[in-house]
Amino acid sequence: MRPSRSPHVCWPDLARVLASQLIVWHHLLFFGPLMVAVRPLAPDLVGWLADDARQVVQVFLVLGGYLAAVRLLPAAGAQAGGPPASPTVPWRQWLTRAKARFLRLAVPLWPALLLALATAWLARWCMADADTPAAPDLRGLLANFTLTQDLLAEPALTAGLWYLAIDLQLYLGLALLAALLAHAPAAWRRPLALAAVAACGAGALWVWNLDPHGDIWAPYFAGSYALGVLAWWIRGLAPRSARLLATLVVAAVVLLALEHAWRSRLVVAGLTALVLAWGRDLWLPRAGLATALQGLARISYGLFLLHYPLSLLVNSLWWWLLGPEGLERPLLALSALLLTWALSLAGGAALTRWVERGAPLPLGARLLPATPRRRRTELASAG
Repeated sequence: MRPSRSPHVCWPDLARVLASQLIVWHHLLFFGPLMVAVRPLAPDLVGWLADDARQVVQVFLVLGGYLAAVRLLPAAGAQAGGPPASPTVPWRQWLTRAKARFLRLAVPLWPALLLALATAWLARWCMADADTPAAPDLRGLLANFTLTQDLLAEPALTAGLWYLAIDLQLYLGLALLAALLAHAPAAWRRPLALAAVAACGAGALWVWNLDPHGDIWAPYFAGSYALGVLAWWIRGLAPRSARLLATLVVAAVVLLALEHAWRSRLVVAGLTALVLAWGRDLWLPRAGLATALQGLARISYGLFLLHYPLSLLVNSLWWWLLGPEGLERPLLALSALLLTWALSLAGGAALTRWVERGAPLPLGARLLPATPRRRRTELASAG
């Protein structure tokens, strides 16, 4: 019999941990001379991490839609038989929510960008690497600090910045939908929300996601984000047969979209949505393992922001100390990569603590992963 006080980790936290660690190693093995030096040790693994591991971004997109829906939209079946719940974003609060969301992303980002500027300057001085960001002008700085770099065709100063810009666009779009629903008759809010999310998701899967020039705008990624929203609604359906039917309908739509145009990223998104819709807490044999996973989930955003500047730093020092001869020392290069990873974890934890304790604004629960108790409370209504 399972002990009543067994340690556990909820699936959103586990997904966040796995995705953040994979994206960190993707970037560590995609940029810089350390990647070249370490490749002979495990060429297939390094090649997979450097290329295919980028698909894990779909996990972030689906999880982003799921967690945004928890806060912005009513669960489809949370009050079966009762009056529909109201969206949590009255129209008059939309601009306030937009500002708060931007600051939640930007406040931790700004010090990370300053570090990226410093380490990129060091990298340009220590080594000649085509992937090292060039020194930006004032327009480029403002674009990066306001998450508009892709819209203004300015080079990004750090890896993954495009994702933060897209996450902001997607969140604001869903918040706008919630605000518009507040003006609809109460009985129509859920059907209208479902219709709007399904229409946007279908438009992305069949049209917008097939245009490679559209990847600087939210509609390109709206299919994966919509799957996250639908996973939240499916999780709240009752009875179980209704959940199963809704799951089969969404799965059929995904399969039809894959038949229309195969995309491995859509497979990852669909599987992630399935786990979020049906997964329960993962019970672990040891409390220490659960604590470690919860801690990694909590610092995942800080880790995401700092790993690339710290990778630039270690790569620069490596090349300055060893030069081309370092390319012939793969074991030492692996040690340097592991050091970069450890520094990134420590830096992510430090940035997380600074944001939680010292940032001068109400951050709320969604800047960083919620504590296990708060997350359990937040997801309780979803069954």
